[in-house]
Amino acid sequence: MSDPWCKQRSVLCIRSATHRLHLEAVGYMTADSFIDNTGGETTYKQKATLNMYFGNKAGDHLVKVPVDITYDATIPLEQLAVEQLIRGPYSIDVVDSDQIKATIPEKTQLNKISVKENTCYVDFSEEFLNKRTNISAEATIYSVVDTLVGLSNINKVQFSINGEQVLLYNDTIDFGSAFERNLDIVIQN
Repeated sequence: MSDPWCKQRSVLCIRSATHRLHLEAVGYMTADSFIDNTGGETTYKQKATLNMYFGNKAGDHLVKVPVDITYDATIPLEQLAVEQLIRGPYSIDVVDSDQIKATIPEKTQLNKISVKENTCYVDFSEEFLNKRTNISAEATIYSVVDTLVGLSNINKVQFSINGEQVLLYNDTIDFGSAFERNLDIVIQN
């Protein structure tokens, strides 16, 4: 006798634990409800266009750079965006790196990133506090903020350094509260 929860064409035979534990039906499931991963591969390729913000030549404004990426969907898109900001524009093929600059201080590491209630929490290593030469503090902060707020699930960005709240960035910018997008610092290239 065939199990009523098992579909013949499905690779996996799924028994609804939710149905049996809570006595609630989970609804009709099709083959598209499941990821067929019989090969042991755990990468799920997706494509996206990210609007990245890097410093202009003078270092006092930002330049929007659309970047088409193919990425492993098991890694959060916000993490990929910040890691690209840390690497800088030099690894992006379609970018004239004579006209734009990296904004994130060298040797900065992303310790942790998470999103909760449309706020992205970004925890950097202490190197983030060492502002790059010829890049304004505003350009550094808003390159991260404007890039992340460009993602559909993020409205604000809250920073921390090694898990601790820092009140001032570069002794000039209030760093203790969440930041919202600032397009006034963005110039057209």
